[in-house]
Amino acid sequence: MIFRRTAKKFDALPKNIARAYHRCHISKTMGIAVVAMAFDETLNNGGTAIKLAFQRAQSAKIAQKLTKDKKGNVLRKKGDVYLVDCNVTGSGEGTSKGPKFPLMAFFETTVFPEIEKLVKKGGRFEGYTPVIQGDNAGPHNDATFSRYVTDHCKNVGWLWEPQGPQMPHSSFERR
Repeated sequence: MIFRRTAKKFDALPKNIARAYHRCHISKTMGIAVVAMAFDETLNNGGTAIKLAFQRAQSAKIAQKLTKDKKGNVLRKKGDVYLVDCNVTGSGEGTSKGPKFPLMAFFETTVFPEIEKLVKKGGRFEGYTPVIQGDNAGPHNDATFSRYVTDHCKNVGWLWEPQGPQMPHSSFERR
C-alpha cells in the first residue's frame, strides 16, 4: 500500500479515515487532443481554431480469468475483450495482456482523414497547407511513427514540423 497525504479529502468524512491506494491499482486516464488553427499569413492576424479529435487512450485487452462483482454477478468471462486505459506509444500496440495506444494508428484513422476533409477541394480550408506539429513528447519521437508521418506529409504536400514542447504555433498555413 502507498499512503498518500495528498489524496482527495472531503470535509464530510471523519478525519481518522486513512486514504491509501494499492500500488498496482493507481488509475490514470490519458487523452489525446488534436487541434488546428487556420490563419492568413501570420498567427498574429488571428484565425479559426478547430477541435479535430479528442480520444481517450484505450486499447483492447483480453480477460485472463472469470471476473465477478461483489454481488457475484459475472463482469467478464475468460477470453472476453474489453477496453482499458493505457499508455500512449508512437507505433507499438503492446500485447493482449499489456496493450498500448499507438499514435500511428490514431493518425492514420482519425487525424489525417479529419485534416483531409478540411483542406480538400470544397473543404472549409481549401488552399491551406497543413503543418503537423508534434510536441516532441516521447511517442512523437518514435522512429516508425516519425517516418510514417514524414512520408505521409511528403506524399500529400503537407509539412511535418516538430516543435518544442509546450510551444504551439500553427496547424494550417495559407499558401
